[in-house]
Amino acid sequence: MYLPDERLLVAADALTVDEDGLVGPRPDMSENMDEALTSVERLAGLDVARTLCYHGGFVEAGSDRIAEIGSGSS
Repeated sequence: MYLPDERLLVAADALTVDEDGLVGPRPDMSENMDEALTSVERLAGLDVARTLCYHGGFVEAGSDRIAEIGSGSS
């Protein structure tokens, strides 16, 4: 779910948060990683400042970090 007025992405399992911050989908939670990464690439087109993930919680990271994840950068 995307809330454009708040620039907030509720990413559910599309993205996750770990000790390093915002990261991509987890292979152990995604049946099809190619499809999951395609979804991340689409999310990168949104104007996001903050992200809430089901696994890991809230992080002050958005569009730039999502684009890095979608392109395969760490």
